[in-house]
Amino acid sequence: MAELIEQQHGIRLGVRTVGKYLRRWGFTPQKPIKKAYEQRPEAVQAWLDEQYPAIEAQARAISSPCSPRSPTRARRAG
Repeated sequence: MAELIEQQHGIRLGVRTVGKYLRRWGFTPQKPIKKAYEQRPEAVQAWLDEQYPAIEAQARAISSPCSPRSPTRARRAG
């Protein structure tokens, strides 16, 4: 936000100052919900079973580390 204000109005504000103004005007940080309301568990499982293995194999082929502790792998293993 500070960068946008500077770009649009030429005014430099510190991060804390911007945060204070935003809180004062009623803007608060939004936290994502843990699970989407419209999530379809069967579609997620199908993606994990059909598409994720190919993505993981491609990442390994280009020597990109796929962490076995990633959230997707942890859920899949359990």
